[in-house]
Amino acid sequence: MSCASRTERRARGRTVLSGVIAVASLFVACSTDEPIEPAASTSTPPAPSPSTPRARALERHLIGHAKVDDVRIYSAPREGSTVVATFGRVNDQGAPQVFLLQPDERGPDGALPEGARWVNALLPVRPNGTTGYLRVRDIEVFATDYRLEVDRAKFRLTLFEGHKRVLSVPVGIGTGDTPTPTGRFYLASLLEPPDPDTIYGPYAYGLSGYSETLLDWKGGGIIGLHGTNAPDSIGRPSSHGCIRMRNEDIKKLVPLLPLGTPIDIR
Repeated sequence: MSCASRTERRARGRTVLSGVIAVASLFVACSTDEPIEPAASTSTPPAPSPSTPRARALERHLIGHAKVDDVRIYSAPREGSTVVATFGRVNDQGAPQVFLLQPDERGPDGALPEGARWVNALLPVRPNGTTGYLRVRDIEVFATDYRLEVDRAKFRLTLFEGHKRVLSVPVGIGTGDTPTPTGRFYLASLLEPPDPDTIYGPYAYGLSGYSETLLDWKGGGIIGLHGTNAPDSIGRPSSHGCIRMRNEDIKKLVPLLPLGTPIDIR
């Protein structure tokens, strides 16, 4: 089977939303400032990611794009089990609804086994780390070799392609009262504010994770990964949980990373 099979395709790089999205409703506040006004973004055709050698097939990360209006998440991989959540094709931020898949089994090329009917997925809900099973027929499966890792102690974000370190840059993180949560998450949305000279910089990703201390924040308290107009806030605790990057650094991620790319925060 080739790297792009019937049950899996290469995830495309840049995924920028089209339309008007309220960035303010997406993230927990990333500073003591008020959230910004609605942000518009444009759509740019992405380029395919490079192919993956067979030896690294099992390290690939599988992403599920909702392709039906009613994606039901079950507590177990069988009909009749409890429905724990339901999602549409588009999430609350206006982005395509994606899930980071965590298959119980894989084929020899790293894809879902032929004939797989169910797959476990990491869900963008509280509490962080929640998983459930969805029907393979309800999603289109893509793959990426990329993953992000954030080391809070070192204020460092690293981009990996397989085991290869592609980029390592400083970041700002949450403060003691509003820490950046730890665990595995994924990129759930991407926005391009019309004014890059704001606390969000030129691009802002919404993650699948939530603040564990701001429980009543407007929009749910989603954690963001974004640029900033305050470069002096990089390399130290400076936010209400979001991860801040230098503008020139986040611009390097956007052409490469599809929605669904995993991000491990420790």
